[in-house]
Amino acid sequence: MNPLKLLLATLLFCAQSAQAADHLRYAVVSLVGDQLTVAARKLATGTRLNRTENTVLSVQGLGLDDEVLDEVDKLLPALAPGAQVSLLGLSSSEAYSAPTDKLLQLPALQKALQAEHPDRIVLIRKLRSDARLQLSDGNVGNGYLEGLGFYIDSTLRLEQEGAGRTDKGFISPYVYIQLTLLDGRDLREIGTVPITASRPFAASASPSGLAWDALMAEEKVAILRTMLQDAVRTKLPRLLASETRRK
Repeated sequence: MNPLKLLLATLLFCAQSAQAADHLRYAVVSLVGDQLTVAARKLATGTRLNRTENTVLSVQGLGLDDEVLDEVDKLLPALAPGAQVSLLGLSSSEAYSAPTDKLLQLPALQKALQAEHPDRIVLIRKLRSDARLQLSDGNVGNGYLEGLGFYIDSTLRLEQEGAGRTDKGFISPYVYIQLTLLDGRDLREIGTVPITASRPFAASASPSGLAWDALMAEEKVAILRTMLQDAVRTKLPRLLASETRRK
């Protein structure tokens, strides 16, 4: 084939592929906001061994999954012009706890997917990973974190840059979630992006001196909402780009 014709044919094919991708139907499922975990680092009595005590709080009424769905709904049309977006709400405890392969077999989700016929599924779920809380000079943490919550260390001393002092203890809201892109036809995984975000606050900000009190209840929830929005905003483009990288 003439080189010029070959070039034009290639450009036309790329343009048609991009246009087809832009008009995909997306179904979005978020399953991260049913509970918050307070993970407190403890030093075992008489030893130098660390352990983490977890307290789980049920918070489905906070609408954290709605925050995630709204953020994806705002971003997808800009990232994939012409895309049709359907937000799927699942609230059963079984949906939150089931492994992904079992989740995709749940009747409630299958019924919703059959009604929408999506080309792609964006699935946002909890991620379990090593506790790595971000500080100005590195990472700290003990045990594992999963989903949304707060990590508390009441003994670690933190140097406050520019303040000329050392504070004892901190609380760190965290977001440990994972974005996954699935093919809506065969449920094949196209790409996945893990997110491990944290934001520490020194216990010295607490009127009681306790790390937990460094943030008021309203502040704790507001910070988690902001971190969730920022996580989706920064990582969703990378998730969608995974489809291009596989081609």
